[in-house]
Amino acid sequence: YLTKPLETAKMVEVLGRVLGREAAVHEHAPQPQAASSTRVLDLETARKRMLGDMDIVRQVLRTALDDTPRRLITLREVVLAGDVESTARVAHGIKGAMANIAAGEALLAATALDDAARGHDQADLLPRLERLEDAWTRLESALYEVVGHD
Repeated sequence: YLTKPLETAKMVEVLGRVLGREAAVHEHAPQPQAASSTRVLDLETARKRMLGDMDIVRQVLRTALDDTPRRLITLREVVLAGDVESTARVAHGIKGAMANIAAGEALLAATALDDAARGHDQADLLPRLERLEDAWTRLESALYEVVGHD
């Protein structure tokens, strides 16, 4: 069983078991670690999740920079419309993206919003969205420090 965020070494191990083969993980492959839950960006954890390949890390971070602002706009629209199902769906997607890049603060904020939406807690949606937007502002700056301003 694999949980998100996917960790390459663990995935190779599980696939080896499923296929009845010895897992062929490079002996020097970095082992993933849990992201610090309060860090804006745990770049070391993100790098380890992607087998130490900083080119892949930068590509994934660029994707987050491209996709997340649009998702946050959509999220604000559905929160203001009172659409808890759509709020949960969009917040859950952001939560997964933040987990993948080891963005602890934004992950916690997205999780809180997802939980409030799934619990139909309308009163908490807007404050939790604002917390996520604030976390994104800090994260966005950190991401640009890593990938540059293209």
